[in-house]
Amino acid sequence: MDKKERNKIIKELISKMLKIHLNISLILFLFLFLNLLSFLYPVMVQKLIDEGFIKKKFADIVCYVAILAGIIIIREITEIMRANFLADLQNKVQLSLYQDVFDKITRIRMSFFSQKETIEVVEQISTDIEYLNGMFWQGIFGGISQILQVITGLFGLFIINWKLALGALIVIPVDYIFVKFFSDRQQKITDKLLYSSNMFFSWFGDTISGIRELKLWNAKDFKEQELKERQGDTIKWAKKSLMMEQYNTSFSSLIVEGMVVFFYLLGGGLVCNNQLTVGGILAFVTYCQYVFGPIHSIINIRYIFSRILPSAKRLFDVYDYPEEYENKSDTRQNFQRLEFKDISFSYSDDKILEHVNMTISAGEKVAIIGENGTGKSTFLDLILRFITPDDGEILLNGKNIEKIDIHKYRELFSVVEQFPYLFSDTIENNINLSHMKTFDLKECITEENILKLIQKMPKGIKTLLNSNGENLSGGERQKIAIARMLARQAPIIILDEAFSNCDKRSEEEICDYIYNNTLDRTVIFITHNKEIRNVDKILKFENGIIREERQ
Repeated sequence: MDKKERNKIIKELISKMLKIHLNISLILFLFLFLNLLSFLYPVMVQKLIDEGFIKKKFADIVCYVAILAGIIIIREITEIMRANFLADLQNKVQLSLYQDVFDKITRIRMSFFSQKETIEVVEQISTDIEYLNGMFWQGIFGGISQILQVITGLFGLFIINWKLALGALIVIPVDYIFVKFFSDRQQKITDKLLYSSNMFFSWFGDTISGIRELKLWNAKDFKEQELKERQGDTIKWAKKSLMMEQYNTSFSSLIVEGMVVFFYLLGGGLVCNNQLTVGGILAFVTYCQYVFGPIHSIINIRYIFSRILPSAKRLFDVYDYPEEYENKSDTRQNFQRLEFKDISFSYSDDKILEHVNMTISAGEKVAIIGENGTGKSTFLDLILRFITPDDGEILLNGKNIEKIDIHKYRELFSVVEQFPYLFSDTIENNINLSHMKTFDLKECITEENILKLIQKMPKGIKTLLNSNGENLSGGERQKIAIARMLARQAPIIILDEAFSNCDKRSEEEICDYIYNNTLDRTVIFITHNKEIRNVDKILKFENGIIREERQ
């Protein structure tokens, strides 16, 4: 990552994190108040030693100890308040980031999900958002706090002894050199650690997804060895990252503590020559710590940003990914016909469809048949606008579908796929996925097979399903998906191998039901079954072309 790209990401990150107009003035006020208390503390310690201990005035000792105790109590109460307000701020920003990313994910092109495992996407987004949110505010508010503390410390140093104060500032450029050295190396290590982690989670997700095959083929030992190798690489970079952070901390501590020891020695000479009081040298050393520690942290903000930049880049890569085209037309479409005009499509160099022309009219019942790999799934994705053709155009009522609002366009379709996804929710919410306000199961669906299935569930339509309906059989999942399709009552129904998990009798009964209850609607069957009944025409996919087999 070059300097120009790094600066661009930092600007985008700051812009996105600060876009929420929250009132942070109270947090800043608490920081100022805490620094005022920090300034007073060494002053009171100096008075306690010089006026109380040295002069042996017990009344003054009691007075200054009480003041110190009051400062400590007020400081801790203020710290709790600051932490509470900061936590609220971080939570609101994190929620906003999740909302932004979710909105983006719902609009992103489907090709994004074909490149990555779902578990990898979820892990990456969750890790990046939570890490960025925590580290960003640590850097911003930590920087503000440290700057205020440095100002407080410098003010105290120059009040006590301006010559010693000037000498103390020599440590700043030395500390900067060390921090820059370690932050540059930490950024490179973090890049490699994130890449290694991504590769591991991608492999791990792929392995868990194939757990059935892993068990069936006794591949556990091989995959376990592979896990050790892949996780070993991640552990190696994690250790290097941890050690680099420790080197940075240790060298900076060495510089700061060394400076403090030096001023004890130098200050001791001044005390012996009556040029500085004992309380004065203790206060001076305390103010030195106010300056040197925070200066290290301020310089170290660069180090913090070097660690979050890779996560920021990954998150912005998601934001930058092309979205589905949205035309905000308010025109509602009454379906009349769908036309493919000279459509061609390929994956890389593999030609799937070539100069395809066809028309499906309102009310037609059409079967799309063909062997695997002949383009049936591509045909479906083209119709539903998950992909766009290389050449040609798809027309709805004579209008290019790309010029129609994508949300209104998809409202024309009710789709049942071979492997439908069911959410971890009630059967009712899985059927009423579009959340129709007037949804009534008995009015929307009267097909006997589906009603019997729902009635036998423990809580009927309110039965809670596991993720992807894992507490249902394959056939039951498809019946719920068919119920979802029927409930939407869209003008175009698409059944993509929708009965592959149903028995023959159920398939025939559901097909008859669909035919008898959708006479005014278009139904497209995508299937291997050449003997499908009750269709007006059969379109066969073969070698990238479509030919009509029977009217």
